[in-house]
Amino acid sequence: MASKEKINRFLERVIEANVLAVIFCLPFSKSLVEICVTVSIVFFIVKCFYLPGSFKAGRSVLIALSAFFLFNAVSLYNSQFLNLSLPALVSKVAKWVVFFLAVSSVAKDRAALRRVFFTMLASAALILFDAFWQQFITGKDFLHFPNGYPVFKFHARKTGGMSFPTASFPYPNDFASWINVYLFTFLALGIFDLKGRGDRVFRIVVIALCVVLAFFLFLTTSNGALLGAFVSSCLIVLVS
Repeated sequence: MASKEKINRFLERVIEANVLAVIFCLPFSKSLVEICVTVSIVFFIVKCFYLPGSFKAGRSVLIALSAFFLFNAVSLYNSQFLNLSLPALVSKVAKWVVFFLAVSSVAKDRAALRRVFFTMLASAALILFDAFWQQFITGKDFLHFPNGYPVFKFHARKTGGMSFPTASFPYPNDFASWINVYLFTFLALGIFDLKGRGDRVFRIVVIALCVVLAFFLFLTTSNGALLGAFVSSCLIVLVS
């Protein structure tokens, strides 16, 4: 029994380490993300088979994931290249569904969520500094050195005209989409969770990051992301 508990802890630590690596590396390294997601899924499957009953997903989670997979499967009806879409349904959609289950198997207590929170803070700080470096200092991001992504300019604009930050992403819209995820995750944490005396410093850091994230969101001039931010802000106001 003790050996099984040790093995279970080892498997969970490997899964969690790779999940945290995915969160940190997602904005700038597709290769590392693919590797870490694959490792997480493999160890999660090993955990489920070696220790049956060690993971039980809630009914609502399974219903939501089933609906997500079903909607993607229905979209195959409009596919013009079914021979490519069908394998992608398994290799892409199913992969992320299983990865979500792997994440939920380790993010089950406050300590684990705090590690996720700190990883998100570190990743956000790195990407925002990269965006600042790109937009206001060199014109290129440093995370893809020596071939960094340049600031985005519309072809109709003259060289030296207005530019739009992309950070470690190829286009401003990609950067804006990432900003929305982090901005409203941090905003929700600051409003609903970080209320204790011991959380005061974290709350200040989160608010500061939210201000910088909002600043760069407006610089991207991404209409879709700005509309999403407006709707999300309205929902948070209604809920709070």
